[in-house]
Parts: sequence; structure tokens; C-alpha cells
Amino acid sequence: EKYLRKLGWAGAAVLTTYVWLHDVMPRVDQWRPPDAKLGWMFLLLAAALFVDGWLKTRLGEDWDAVDRAAFVLAPICATEFLLAAEWVALPLMWTALAWVISGVALVECGRKFKDRALEWCGHGAAALAVTRLFVMNLQREDMWHHLSLRLITVAASCATLYVASRWQVIAEEDGATPKKDPGDFFSRVWSSAGISGVYTAASTLLAGYLLWVEATSGVVGLAWGLFGLVLIEGAGLTRDKALLWQGRALLAASFVRIFVADLNSTSRLGALPVPVITVTILAAIYYYSAFTSEDSPRIRSALLWMGTISIAALLRFEMPPEWVAAGWAAMAVALYFAGGALRERAFRAQCYAMTLLAGIRCGFDNFYRVSPWRFTNCGR
Repeated sequence: EKYLRKLGWAGAAVLTTYVWLHDVMPRVDQWRPPDAKLGWMFLLLAAALFVDGWLKTRLGEDWDAVDRAAFVLAPICATEFLLAAEWVALPLMWTALAWVISGVALVECGRKFKDRALEWCGHGAAALAVTRLFVMNLQREDMWHHLSLRLITVAASCATLYVASRWQVIAEEDGATPKKDPGDFFSRVWSSAGISGVYTAASTLLAGYLLWVEATSGVVGLAWGLFGLVLIEGAGLTRDKALLWQGRALLAASFVRIFVADLNSTSRLGALPVPVITVTILAAIYYYSAFTSEDSPRIRSALLWMGTISIAALLRFEMPPEWVAAGWAAMAVALYFAGGALRERAFRAQCYAMTLLAGIRCGFDNFYRVSPWRFTNCGR
């Protein structure tokens, strides 16, 4: 009966509005402890609205304008109540992780039942979860059984989003996600950004920020470099270009970090200064990424230059001042032979650059060193 159905939609709208004004909004204005009973009530309301949205499969095509609007709004309101239930019932730091899991579950349900509205409700829930992780979880230092809740919740959320991105790619390849008309809003967003790429980008940003706040200052660059290498290797296995560019962005960030923090670090690990360890490993990562890169000669050359510049800067900061020019000259010789053996033009160009730098260093620094060295009368 159409009229009874419209009466039901009106009742659901009134109930939804009342609950939001009476129960949800007061908790937005003032924080309150977790309330399991209220969370169960919101969860039941969400389940009822999800069922209402599911009824459209039972009605066939006998819809009017009110039904079409209601079938779009029902999953949206249900998703809001689901997120509200987790928000009011769970401790502060666990809410975002629950939102991530709920968002991924909604996306998979929407894909299985071919419900675009439900699928995009899941994407919206995931977006809210990522926002909460940045604004709330990454800014707090709460502990749980002597473990960092920030580390647990953000790492678990990132892993969930990476898995969801792979499911998205598999669904696209299998044709489980239908192609819509190019004029459709969702399809335009899909083609311009790519949902899997958005998911992995959000995960990479979260993980990079997490490494920044959790790792000690001297190893942040190394952590970014290792994580970037993992993403690049993962991109090679999955043929995911988004992961490839995210990994390279992390390598670039680690390279900048060398000059901002690593080379100025005074920490030591046993007999070795920490920069010697971190910068050497990063240079090896840059060289490895360059030699395994096959898509762009320019990217390959840039990575090779990053590796050489890192080593040259390390020599500048770690060697005695009078021996820096000698170190750079030795690098020039090594680069010359490496360029000939590997037939790599970038190494030849780096050889000439290091030779020029060594000469300039001798002219402006070494010739003015007047202290004797051991048994010689150097400088006298």
C-alpha cells in the first residue's frame, strides 16, 4: 500500500530527527563517558533503516518520487546512526578504528547487493574515520596495557584501508563494480581519482604521520625511506601505480629529512654516529630503487642523484674538515668507474660534479689550512 509506505517514511523521518536533536546533539556540545545502552539504541535504529533501504529490492520498480528519495536517505541515516552508536559506546581512541571497519564493511555490502548509495555511505564513513584519525588519534598519547593506543589504532586502520583498496581493485577487474554513465557524479569522481588510490593515499599519509610522531627524530627519515621502499616493492607485485608514486614521495620526503634533521643529529649507536647508519642505508635505498625502476629514465636519474648527494653530504658532516675534499675526490673516482662499468650516464655527470666540488673545496678551504699534519711540515 503506497499510502502506508509513505506514512512509514514520515514516521522514520520524525523519529530520526527527534533522536538526533534529543540524544546526539547534546553529546556533540559536551563530551560524556561511553554509554553502551545509548549505543545499542542507535545500533537498532541503524539496523531498522538499513532494512528499510533493503526493501526496495522487494518493491520492484513500483516507486514514486518519495520512494526514490527515501531509498537514498535511508542508508545515509542508517550509516549516521551506526557511526553514532560506535561513537557513544566505544572509548575515545577506538572510535576511528571502528568507523574504518564499518566503512569497509558497508562498501562490500553495497557492492554485493549492487547498492550504490550504500557503497558511497561506506566511502563517506571511511573518510570520516580518516579525518578523526588525523585530528584526534594522532594528536593523543593514550596508553593501553603499556602500549600506545595511537600506534595500535592508526596502524590497524591503515592495514584495513590497504586491504580495502585491494578489494576495490579486484572488484573493478572482475566487473563487480558496474560502469556508470559518464554524466553520473559518482562515475566522474571514480574516473578522476580512483577509489583504491584514494584509500592507499590516505593510508600512506596516516602511516607517514604515525612514523613521524612515534619514531625518534634521528630515524624518522630512515623509517620513511624503508616504508617507501616497501610501497614501491608492493607496487611492483600488484602493478598499482598509486602505490608506486606514494613510495617515491616518501623517498623524496626522507631525502629532504636528511638535510633537515639527520645530518644535524648528535646521537650515537655504539661507536658509530646515527647519521652514518641512517644516511648510508637511505643512499642504498635510493640506488636500489633507481636500478629497479623501469618506467621513467628521469626518475631513475633523480634517484641516483639522491643517493650520491646523500653520501657527499654525509662525508661533509662526518669527516674532518681538511679531509672532505679528499673524500669527494675519492667519490669522483668511484663514480667514474661505476659509470663505465654500468654504462650509466648519470654516474658520469655525478663524477664531473664531484670533481668540481672537490676542486672548489680545495681552493676555498684546504689551501688555507696552516696546521701541520703528523711528521710533515704541511702548511708551514
